[in-house]
Amino acid sequence: MCYSKVGKPGGQKTRSHRDVSGVTEDSRENAFLGAVSKMGVASWYVNVFMENQSVRFKMDTGADVTVIPEGCVPEIKTPLQKSMKELFGPGQNSLNVLEVYVVKNLQEPLLGRPAIEALQLIKRIESVQSTSNSYREVYPKLFSGLGKTKETYKIRLQENSVPYVVSAPRRVPLPLQMKVKKELNHLEELDVIRPVTTPTDWCTPLVVVPKEKKDTICLCVDLTKLNESVKRENYPLPSTDQLLAQLAGATVFTKLDCNSGFHQVPLDEGSQELTTFITPFGRFCYKRLPFGISSGPEVFHCIMSQLLSIIPGVICDIDDVLVSGHSQQEHDQRLKEVLQRLEDAGLTLNEKCVFNQSHIKFLGHIISKEGVQMDPAKVEVIQKLPCPQNVPELRRVLGVINFVQKFAPDLADQTRPLRELLKKNLGRSTGTGVYVCPFFMVRDDLTVQEGLLFYRTRLVIPVELRKDILTRIHDGHQGIVKCRALAKCSVWWSGLSQQIQSMIENCAICEKERKARLEPLKSSSVPDFPWQKVGMDLFDWRGKQYLLVVDYFFRNIELAYLPASKSSETVIVHCKSIFARHGIPEVVQSDNGPKFASQKFSRFATEYGFTHETSSPHYPQANGEAERAVQTVKNFLLKAEDPYLVLLNYRATPLQCGFSPVEMSMGRCLRTRVPVVPALLTPDWPKLADMKLANANQKEVQKKNFDR
Repeated sequence: MCYSKVGKPGGQKTRSHRDVSGVTEDSRENAFLGAVSKMGVASWYVNVFMENQSVRFKMDTGADVTVIPEGCVPEIKTPLQKSMKELFGPGQNSLNVLEVYVVKNLQEPLLGRPAIEALQLIKRIESVQSTSNSYREVYPKLFSGLGKTKETYKIRLQENSVPYVVSAPRRVPLPLQMKVKKELNHLEELDVIRPVTTPTDWCTPLVVVPKEKKDTICLCVDLTKLNESVKRENYPLPSTDQLLAQLAGATVFTKLDCNSGFHQVPLDEGSQELTTFITPFGRFCYKRLPFGISSGPEVFHCIMSQLLSIIPGVICDIDDVLVSGHSQQEHDQRLKEVLQRLEDAGLTLNEKCVFNQSHIKFLGHIISKEGVQMDPAKVEVIQKLPCPQNVPELRRVLGVINFVQKFAPDLADQTRPLRELLKKNLGRSTGTGVYVCPFFMVRDDLTVQEGLLFYRTRLVIPVELRKDILTRIHDGHQGIVKCRALAKCSVWWSGLSQQIQSMIENCAICEKERKARLEPLKSSSVPDFPWQKVGMDLFDWRGKQYLLVVDYFFRNIELAYLPASKSSETVIVHCKSIFARHGIPEVVQSDNGPKFASQKFSRFATEYGFTHETSSPHYPQANGEAERAVQTVKNFLLKAEDPYLVLLNYRATPLQCGFSPVEMSMGRCLRTRVPVVPALLTPDWPKLADMKLANANQKEVQKKNFDR
C-alpha cells in the first residue's frame, strides 16, 4: 500500500508533504517488524497526518517498515496494492499480512525506522561519551580517600650532613590555632603524619598559610635546611614543550589530578623522623612524602611515568595527567587503561578531574584540536604586572614574560632594552626602576623592524645617540612646540619632550633673539585648497635681498635669493620658477612696493591669470601672512648658518593640527637630518576638509593666546 501524503507530527499540517512509499518499500524480499502489541512509553508516540487524517504512531526504530492495523483501512482512501514482501516479527515468526503495511491483530500503528529518519524524528548519535559519574561508578576506589602506593621512599642524606633542630614553634595567631589543631588531627587520621615523643636529630618549623577560601588554611613545613642535605633522585623532568609536542592531532582530552599527590607515597620508617616539625601542639613527623622536600617532584614523577609512559597519548607532569585521543574511541580506550593502572597502583584522584573535553587547560596552555594556544589568563597576568623598580624585580618580570616566548617569535628583540639593563651593574637602586618603567609601561607599543626598535611608528633612539638627535631636532632653532612636533614624527625615547624643553629654554641663541609681542594678532582666512592664495614680500638680510612667498593654506614657505639686480624682471623670474613647482595661485597678496606696483608685474599677473592685491607699504600688517613668514624666516636666519636647512625643518615640522606644511601641499613627509621611517615618505593625503577646520580653530586659539 502506498500512503500518498504524510504530514509532520504535532497536529498541524505542513506546507509540503512526503511520499511514504519512497522510504518504506525496498528491494528486500523480507522485512522485520518489532513488538506489535506491547505498549511503550508515551514519549515514543507521535501523531502523523495521512491523507488529512491524524494517526497516532508508536515509533519503532527496529522496524524495517511502517504498519497500521487493519481497522485503519476504511479511513484510508488510497487503493491498496499487492506486496510480494513477507513480514517477520520478533523470533522470526511470520506475520499474517493482508497487504504491505496493513497487519491483522495489530493493536496500534508502528512507525518504522525509514519513516522516522525521513521525518527527522530521532537524531542518530555515533557514540555516547562517558561522564565523570560513570567513571566514578566503574572505579569507585580510584575516586575515594587518600591512596597509597606499594613502593616506599627512603630519604638519603649526603655524607657529613649537619642536623638542624628548632626547639620552639613559630607563633600562630590565636584565630588560627584551632584551625591548625583541626588540620593536624585530619592529617593524622589520614595516616599522613604521626606524633613524635622521642628526641630527634632533625626538627623544622611549621608555617601556616591561609587559603583563598575563607576559614581554610594550609600547613607547610619549612624543609630548607633538610633539603640542603638531601640526595636528589635526578630523575629528568620533561619540559612543557616536550610534553605538549606529544599531543599533535588529538581532538578529545581528559585531565586527571592525583589527590594530594605526594601524600600517597609512604616514607620509609627510617626516613620519617627526618621530617619532624614542631607546632604549638607538639612535634609530628610525616609518614608520607611531604610537600616541600626537594626530591619530591622527581620521586612522584618517576612513579607516574613508570605507570603511564607506555600508553600513547598520555603525558604526565608530576601529579597532573592528560589523556588524549585522535578520536573518541581511541581516547576512551586509553583513559580506561590509565584509570585501571592508577587503581591497581593504589593511587586515587580528586574532584578536579575533567573528562571528555574538546579543549582543556593544561600546564598554562589551552589544548584543543587546533593545537596549543596561550592561556588568556596568563596573558592578563603579564598585562597587569607592576612596573619593576630594580634589577631583581626586572628579572622576575622577564621570567614571567619568557613564558610566552614561543607565541612571540620576536620577543627577544622586544625585550632587548630591558635585558641590556641586567648587564649593567645597576644594583638594586630605584634609579633602575625609573629607567625601566617607561619601557615597561609602553611595552605593548614596542616592535622590532629590520633590527630596529620602534615605539609605534617612531624609532627608539639609544642613549648614546640622543644628544646628537636633540641637536638635529633644533636645527633652525624653532620653538619648543615646533621641535616637539618635529620629534613626534619620527623619534622617541622616555623623557624626550622634557629634554627638548630644557634644551630650548637654555639655548643662548634662542634667548638672545626672543622678542616681546607688541600688537594684537590679525588672523587671515583659510583658502579652499593649497596654493590658492599666496603672500609675497621682499626683505633684506645682512646685505642680501630675498623674495619670500608663503601659501595661505598651510603656511608653506618658498625663499629665493635675489642677486645684485633688484628689478621687477628678477622678481618675476623667481615667481615663475616657484609657480612652475606649485602651480599658479588665484590671488597674490603683497605690499605696494615698487617691484610689485610696476607695470611689468601687472602684465605678469594678467598673463598668468592671477589677481594681485596690494597693501600700504607703511602698514605691513595688511599683508600679515607674508610679514609673519618674514619674521619667522629672519628669526631662523639669526640662529643658523644654513638657511635652506632651516627652511627644510620648518616645512617638515607638523603644525598644531598634526600635519606639516609640506604634508598639506605634497601629501608626504620630507626626509630631514632627523631619522624617519621610510613609510612616512610615501604620499598619503590627509582629509583636507578636516584639516581646514582644524587650521581655522588653531588660528582662533593662537589669536587669543597672542593677544592676552
